[in-house]
Amino acid sequence: MRDDRGSRLLKILDGTEMEKFDFSALRGLKDPFEILVTIVLGLKVTDEKCTEARIKLFDSNPKILRRGRPLVKEAVQEIIRPLGMEKSRYLSILSIHDFFDRKVPTTFGELSKIHGVGPKTAALYLDVAFGKPSVCVDVHCARVLNRIGYEGDPKILQLDLMTDLPKERWNEVNPKLISHGKDLCGPKPDCGRCFLKCVRI
Repeated sequence: MRDDRGSRLLKILDGTEMEKFDFSALRGLKDPFEILVTIVLGLKVTDEKCTEARIKLFDSNPKILRRGRPLVKEAVQEIIRPLGMEKSRYLSILSIHDFFDRKVPTTFGELSKIHGVGPKTAALYLDVAFGKPSVCVDVHCARVLNRIGYEGDPKILQLDLMTDLPKERWNEVNPKLISHGKDLCGPKPDCGRCFLKCVRI
């Protein structure tokens, strides 16, 4: 680590328990296509609703959603309508479907070309589908990072973290910063209990 912000980041990673990520809708899934669609289905909905929609799309007879088969818009929309954000979710599923017909995405660059797949979705997909080291910076992580000296939008923060941390620690960033934020560094930080000296709050 080259600077104080990096030292503070390491202290958080070393001194914070992993935030338990229990997205049950993904449990047991192996197919990258199904994993990415499921992550999109799960945005801002409960695991139960996400699982119900996933089963209807992938496990119905006949299957509604298959790689290499034409997408039936009306059938997909009927299933995802109860989840909300129907138009956006459908466009994401359509974009995922079309991309996977050409190739399976395995990099952030490829995933950035898919509608509705942001950095957090991409990082989770790469981790779950391939076990790849990935740095995910969402709004909760960015708040903590800003307070310990990192600046910029999520893409800049992501690149800074990838530079400052060894690859084997990249997957710790999101869960541990979220855990630190929940415990000590929320919208109203509890600096009196914190083990860091933040440069800004």
